[in-house]
Formats: sequence, structure tokens, C-alpha cells
Amino acid sequence: TVFAEFITILQNTNADLIISDFSEVDENGNITKEHNYKIDNSEKAMEIYRSILDRNPADFDASFNYAVLLAEGGQDEEALRLFLELEKLDTKNSALYFEIAKTAFNSGDMAKAAMYGEKALELEDEEIEISDFLLLAYEKGGFYAKYLEMADDVIEYNTENSRTGS
Repeated sequence: TVFAEFITILQNTNADLIISDFSEVDENGNITKEHNYKIDNSEKAMEIYRSILDRNPADFDASFNYAVLLAEGGQDEEALRLFLELEKLDTKNSALYFEIAKTAFNSGDMAKAAMYGEKALELEDEEIEISDFLLLAYEKGGFYAKYLEMADDVIEYNTENSRTGS
């Protein structure tokens, strides 16, 4: 299985912990089992993801996680390129849209940050982290009308949830 290959890669890197959200797949590419492991060292994680991608360049999860690590390491341009390639494969992924938004924000592209933040929020409309991010992107990008509209919505949402105890 793919997981057996992954364990081999892991043993070759002497990593302490395994990558998160890795799945076993059958010969047809169908997920048969999900695993939720973590790895502490981002350099080792990048090496493992790179090795997985060398064997299977179409692995969405490995590509996504590799791009996240690139972004966390300040390689925003390369991370953004990978995220946008992944968008062609999955146009309904709020986590992907949010990562694109954050990476665009970090590279100074507030228009793209706002656009992808909005796409993420459209799919996860009650995700306060995305709402807070959008407020910041609107403010930094000078999108004041959107900022004011969003601020009113966030205040209303927080007020309603404080009454219900959510």
C-alpha cells in the first residue's frame, strides 16, 4: 500500500513522528484508511512530502501540506504557485482557499487575500478565524466598505453567540 511506502520514507529520515492526515489508498486511488499523525521537524516533513511527491506528483494532500510548509518558511511565491495549481483540482476546499488568502496576504497582495478569504468564508460561513482574517485583509488593502460591512456582521454574530452561550 501507499502507507507502507510512507513508512519506508519515514524510517529513512529518522523522523520522530509521522505526517498528519496521511491516507492509505487502494490500487484505484480510493481512500481505505485515514491516519492522523504529526511530525515536529518541518525540514524532515518537507523531505518526506518531497519524497512522496516524487513517487506520486498527483498526491493532493502531500502537495497541500508541502505548500503550507513552504509558506510557513517564508517561500510565499512557490507556496502560492502550488496552492493555485491545487485549486484547479479542488474548487470547493475552504482550507485551500484560506491558505491561498494567508499566503497572498503575507506576500502583500491584499486583493488576492481578500478574494480567496471570501471564497473560504463562502464555504465555511461561521468560521470566525476566516472572518477575522478578512477584516485584517480589508483594512490593510484599503477595502473600507467591505471592512465596515464585515465588521457589522462579526459584531452581530458575536453578540448572538454570547447570548446563546455558543
